[in-house]
Parts: sequence; structure tokens; C-alpha cells
Amino acid sequence: MEVYRAHHRPKNWKEYITEFIMLFAVVTLGFFAKNYREHKIIDHRIEENYQALLQDLRQDSARIKELQADNILVRKGMMILLEAIYQYQDNLVNWEQVKNRIASIEKLPSYQTFL
Repeated sequence: MEVYRAHHRPKNWKEYITEFIMLFAVVTLGFFAKNYREHKIIDHRIEENYQALLQDLRQDSARIKELQADNILVRKGMMILLEAIYQYQDNLVNWEQVKNRIASIEKLPSYQTFL
């Protein structure tokens, strides 16, 4: 780094040391400033990710509760269906009673295929 000087005289060793200390201080402070800035950015991203994770967990929890309630209805319907079929096989009920029980079922499992 060349500095303009009005007069052309050679530098003494004190001026070299002073310039070295000033350059060292600037580079060191720049390093610390960059490190501090990156640390703040990382902390901000961690906080954003934490909030997003909490939101996802809330949504997942609500969806699981919906699926559990749906699963209870499906199991109840399957139990009614199986009981009606077994009773029909044992000749305990007639076909009309089986149809009425099947009609009373709220929900049965549905299976989807790709075809």
C-alpha cells in the first residue's frame, strides 16, 4: 500500500511497525466483524427453523388426532360387519338383518389402487 508523501524521504523502522500494527488491527477487526455477523445469521436461521418445526409438529398432532378418530370409526364398522357375517354363517340372523346392520355402519376402510 503506497501512501502519497509530499517529500521523498526514506521511512524509518517505527513507521513500518506503525503501518503493520494498523493493518493487523484492520484485518483482525474485519475478521471479528465477519464472524459476529455470520453468528447472528446462524442464530436467526436456527430460530426460524425452530418455529417452523413447532408449527409442523402442531399440524402433525392435529392430523394424527383426525386419523385416530377416523380409525376408531373404521374399526367399529369392521367389527359390526364381521359380527353380522359370522352370525349369518351360523344362521343366527337372516339376510335382511345383515343388510340392515351393514347399512348402519358409519365408515368402512377404503383401499386405493393405482389402476
